[in-house]
Amino acid sequence: MLGKLKLQPGVMGVQRGRERGAVNLRLARVACEERGRTIIPVSSVPDTHVAPGEPASYLRTVDTVGGAVVLSRYEQAFAGSSATKCDRPRWVEFLRHQVESGVVAPAPTWVLERMRDARRKTLERMEANGSTNKTKSQRLQAEIDVLDGVLAARMETVQPVGGSSALPSVEG
Repeated sequence: MLGKLKLQPGVMGVQRGRERGAVNLRLARVACEERGRTIIPVSSVPDTHVAPGEPASYLRTVDTVGGAVVLSRYEQAFAGSSATKCDRPRWVEFLRHQVESGVVAPAPTWVLERMRDARRKTLERMEANGSTNKTKSQRLQAEIDVLDGVLAARMETVQPVGGSSALPSVEG
């Protein structure tokens, strides 16, 4: 699961940096690691997502009426609105890059199973309630199919857990 770390001094261990406008993430990184989270380095971007001469960053600044706003390069902003739209194909490429480059560990099998089961329950509820939202049900089914495929591939390579038989001492 991904979250956003506000780059604002005083929030989640973020401190003011030495240079004007800079932030220091040292304590924030420790706080995140203690919670089992990983801060993705800002420069961890697929090469194909960065124009020649442009600094590698998954963040970008967008000027708005209320001032500059920082968004990911995978969000599209709209004038006069706080709404954003995700560039889903490139976002998926970004996420794959994080796993393939070792920045983020692949999701554990039990997490994938929970994700799949939650989607199945939602789909079953929709069908039981007579939902006519075909787009959502097709998306859920596609996500279930992908998760089933990933889980099946993992099961082909799973190794039995080691150890020896245990015989508890039981009286009576």
